Amino acid sequence: MGENEKLRTIQAKFFSVLRNKNFGEERLATQVADLTGVSQSTAYKKIRCDSPLTAREYMMLSSHFGVSLDALVLPSDTDFLVRRPNYIRSEKHIIEYLSATANELKRLSSVPHDFYYSARDLPVFLFFTSEPLIRFKIAVWLSELSEGKDFSHYYGIISRDLLTACKSFYNGYKALNRTEIWSQNTMDNLAHQIKYYNEIGQLKDREVNELNTEIIKLLDFVMLNMKQSEEDGKPWEIYEADFLMMASNGLVLTPKKSVAYISYAGINYLRVEQNEFCKDLESSFIKQKANATSLVASRKSRVLFFNQLKQRFQDT
Repeated sequence: MGENEKLRTIQAKFFSVLRNKNFGEERLATQVADLTGVSQSTAYKKIRCDSPLTAREYMMLSSHFGVSLDALVLPSDTDFLVRRPNYIRSEKHIIEYLSATANELKRLSSVPHDFYYSARDLPVFLFFTSEPLIRFKIAVWLSELSEGKDFSHYYGIISRDLLTACKSFYNGYKALNRTEIWSQNTMDNLAHQIKYYNEIGQLKDREVNELNTEIIKLLDFVMLNMKQSEEDGKPWEIYEADFLMMASNGLVLTPKKSVAYISYAGINYLRVEQNEFCKDLESSFIKQKANATSLVASRKSRVLFFNQLKQRFQDT
């Protein structure tokens, strides 16, 4: 393959990626013309690869659509790049993370999609249904990831901007067609965290009681709203698995693209759009789902499961 043909192949691959990123919100040619300052006819020629893209145009388009240029020239499907949002070390970083993820979930929910989530721990979105749970989760993250201040400092305060970002994050999640896989161990980490901060004197007994009450209310809310969400046209399916091997990872599937969210170091995550990787993760979710019990389909299983989860917060 000659040099010109290689460049043409890379350009065609680039525009294929841009089409998947576009979600059909605006014609791609219009966006290319506006962003690069060329005419509509020139934009069409570049999209058809009849006219080459300049380095400047590659940079402008990749920046706007969030595309890694390195990914276009990697040698095989087993070599791919991931996107890592800024590592969270402060409240400002959390607000940026929550806002950016909420906006992405809103875009994804606007097209036909499926969302899978492996709930090794309580799904992070659900902490943002009440202010005590918001304060607790934010305090855990910041005390573990930032420097100089302990849990009790962060637990006592929450800014209006952060509260708004948390609610937006939850609303983005609520708009998705959700399939989640839980187990009897899903709440273990949360129970251990509450006990730990209480034992080291950074969480008062009355605060523990308040959190336990909120968690029980949350589990009742989830149990009741799974069925209601399905009836409202926003399916929320939860399956009970005997155990979960993977971390609390998520996967969004749409006809044009798929996005995997791989968690690490608490709230931080890696964002992967590589097609084969997402297919592998989807296969794993489907297999887990096949070996699990649908809590939407069985009222008896649903009530028993959530009552067992609540028990550990009722006995403290």
